[in-house]
Amino acid sequence: MIRSQDAPFVISRLLSGYDSGLPAWKFIQEHFQYIKDYYPPISARKMLAQLANLERTETADQIRTIFASNRFPGGDLAVASLRALRLICASARSAVLAWIDTSRI
Repeated sequence: MIRSQDAPFVISRLLSGYDSGLPAWKFIQEHFQYIKDYYPPISARKMLAQLANLERTETADQIRTIFASNRFPGGDLAVASLRALRLICASARSAVLAWIDTSRI
């Protein structure tokens, strides 16, 4: 059993896992109102800090939709993290494609 004060840290850790991230996000979606009402803002921000690890187009769209329609402590931070990660991924993709174009593979 997980104590209620430890839940935000457990959920955050699950969000950061490759295999556990999407199930943890689904849990957050299903229990969003409870999390929003029950946990203090600092705990909610810590919980959401790992949402950027879920950068997949459909998941990012879901995250933006939820936080656009629900004021939530840390929601803006989660959306900003997704935006930054998308830019980093685009930059890395461009660098790899440029390297492939200049290499004689």
